[in-house]
Amino acid sequence: MSDDIRRLLDALTAAWNDGDAAAFAGLFTEDADYVTFFGLHMEGRRAIEDSHRALFEGPLKGAQRFASFQNTRIGAP
Repeated sequence: MSDDIRRLLDALTAAWNDGDAAAFAGLFTEDADYVTFFGLHMEGRRAIEDSHRALFEGPLKGAQRFASFQNTRIGAP
């Protein structure tokens, strides 16, 4: 499972760094909920793509995202 999570984080980071809103949003389910660090709530893949496209073409153009983690633990349901 850890390898799957690492691959997902790597793909999210690559899409962000490429400024590719479609690729970024494509990693989420069609009915995903996305909440930003300041509390903005987006509902659905289309909303995630549209909002990130505006960011990647505007204030976050050229921004780079870095992700690293040392350990993954999956909680029980």
